[in-house]
Amino acid sequence: MTVAFRWIWDNRKWLFSGVGVVVIVGIVGFFSTLNTHSGQSVSSTLQTAKPAIDAGESPQTSVPPAGTVQAETGAVSLNDIRKSHDVKQIDPSQNELRMSQLPSGVFGFVYPSGFDHPTSLEVYRDFRFPYFEVHKLRTGQVTLIGFVGPDTAHYLVREDRPAQIQLTLYNVAWSDATALVSLPFERIQGESHARYIKIGDNDMRALDLTFQAR
Repeated sequence: MTVAFRWIWDNRKWLFSGVGVVVIVGIVGFFSTLNTHSGQSVSSTLQTAKPAIDAGESPQTSVPPAGTVQAETGAVSLNDIRKSHDVKQIDPSQNELRMSQLPSGVFGFVYPSGFDHPTSLEVYRDFRFPYFEVHKLRTGQVTLIGFVGPDTAHYLVREDRPAQIQLTLYNVAWSDATALVSLPFERIQGESHARYIKIGDNDMRALDLTFQAR
């Protein structure tokens, strides 16, 4: 006979009395309540922590505030800035729609003309030689994407930059224009002038514009 069984046998009268039953039920109830409460606490903690974990693992997007100029002089590709801006290519059904008709969170390509009225620009799904890339951010802001020289890129974001900057933006990168920039349309002033240039075997467009840097 085990020690536990002997103890129960020796105390059988007390255990099955009214007092003994109340005590046993109380002990069982206590542990039952403790287990249930602990389970709810863990579950609640997980539900609270899960969104934070998910947020930390989400794609690294950094949609800029309205009017922000971005200048990337490192090894940043068009795909990198598309991911950063959280934009996707417009659908085939949206090809040639005006900017104002497109949803937010998309990118496409525009002919370099009429930049003083960006909402009226026709946006194309696929890149062709004369086009520039544009992003319609999830904030609704429209930005122009292109390439400039590294010095111009630094000049655009330096603390002592002037209020206005004259610059040339290229629709493709080349040896003298390797820095990728994102320019808000609302800060492009006056009319811009597009030029056709050929460097080696590369055909490209150069866009001369006045930009409000401050």
